[in-house]
Amino acid sequence: MDIHAIGVNYNHHPVEEVSFPRVDTDALLLLTCNRAEVYYYGEEDDYLDLYDVEHFPSFRYKGRVAARHVIEVACGIKSMVLGDRHVFHQMKEAYDKSNVKEPIHELVQTAFQAAKAVQMNDSVPARAVRQAEPTQSALVIGAGQMAQDVISKLNCKTYVTNRTRSRAEKLRPETIDWKDRQSFSKEVETVFVTTGANEPVFKSVGSQDVYDLSNPPNVEGEATRIDDLVTERRENLPRAKKISRQKTDDFMDWYSHYQNIKPAITSFNESIEKVRSDQIEDHAETEMKKEEVERLTDSIIDKITAIPAKRLREIERKDGISAENHVRAIQNLFGDDRSR
Repeated sequence: MDIHAIGVNYNHHPVEEVSFPRVDTDALLLLTCNRAEVYYYGEEDDYLDLYDVEHFPSFRYKGRVAARHVIEVACGIKSMVLGDRHVFHQMKEAYDKSNVKEPIHELVQTAFQAAKAVQMNDSVPARAVRQAEPTQSALVIGAGQMAQDVISKLNCKTYVTNRTRSRAEKLRPETIDWKDRQSFSKEVETVFVTTGANEPVFKSVGSQDVYDLSNPPNVEGEATRIDDLVTERRENLPRAKKISRQKTDDFMDWYSHYQNIKPAITSFNESIEKVRSDQIEDHAETEMKKEEVERLTDSIIDKITAIPAKRLREIERKDGISAENHVRAIQNLFGDDRSR
């Protein structure tokens, strides 16, 4: 059993041509316009038939390499935009829809911590809006996270349009019909295209400024594109990779403890079940009073709480690892605490 990351991304093959079947909820399925990936804890041949590897070049990582990949994806290190918040939000949405348990739960939480540390204070939407100033009116095409970031930073009359009108209406600015986006653009000074289509959705004409914040580009004609706005990647990439390495080290340290403690927990559960079954058998035909029930349950608790201390002392003697280091792993094995 190990951690695995498998899938395809824009570096390997056009993602839109890959059809992923439904995966178990204990695996995390990340689907974006640029990647289709599955992260899970299990055997290497799990999800072997997820897609046709002969026709779709892919990657398959395990162990530390897989953990590092997940963390770098969340950080945006493997995206065109370093510290890209969109893949972070997409991974968070995928996580919220899943039912992943340890160790994938811990890995994703570590990836989120790393992503927050890497994220730049000066994002691509902020730079685009700042470069467009002063502007009196703007049309935002798209209604995803990038569009929300642009709208939150604009200080002018703003309109928004999206294929799904209801999504555009949730963003509050005045909504324009999708089919009218090209003609209406003549009424504003600036256009921000934030869609994730596989082909252009807007043609740049006229005198207005056009900012194409899409990947791949979604504007036909002249526009200011992401490459023109991303000026800090080269300077900040070493820092981002250092954070990623540190967080990978932190996770692998936890993962080592997790793997060491799991057999002890399995044995612990088996011992608890034996205590329970023995007590049921011993008292199956008795009519007990309240005081006797209390004494019995106290006895059961004493027997149960004595087990983990014994098991951890055995691990400490055998592996030379302090039992205190296993406390967090034990807590996670007994519950999926998503409030962290």
